[in-house]
Amino acid sequence: MTKSKMKKQIVGSIGFWVLGIVAMAALVFVFLESTSFNKYKDSLLTSQTSLNLKKPLQIQKSDTRNCMDSDTQAGLSQCAIEDADAADAELNSVYNQVIKIRGDAKPQIVSAQKAWLSYRDKECLAQAADWQGGSGYPMIYNSCLADLTKERTKILHTYLNTK
Repeated sequence: MTKSKMKKQIVGSIGFWVLGIVAMAALVFVFLESTSFNKYKDSLLTSQTSLNLKKPLQIQKSDTRNCMDSDTQAGLSQCAIEDADAADAELNSVYNQVIKIRGDAKPQIVSAQKAWLSYRDKECLAQAADWQGGSGYPMIYNSCLADLTKERTKILHTYLNTK
């Protein structure tokens, strides 16, 4: 087989694969526009955190379960979302205690918290950027939110122990 024939075969094969990928993308688009995904679409893009910052790709809560038992990406993502929500609730509880106890430093603490929230959200978007549009994105993004929020909660606990 000559080099030119081999090149034509390779180009033909690549074209076939590109056509297949385009067809799959079209099917996914049709699926997303026509199925029950639409009932979640608004909540996926507009869910709010406690300080009115938008959280991408929020899925509705389900019954609490052992995340290690999940055998689907959707289940793992749901667990990460629930973990992030629980971490956020704990953070808010500790933050409110700090504000009450450390009233003398309230303006500085509020300013620091707002700056930290901005950092956390941008950092998690950056960490999850490579997963944007993929099924693992909610898990990666929300796992990051949970981890950073738990770290911040530990820091806020130190404010409670210094006064």
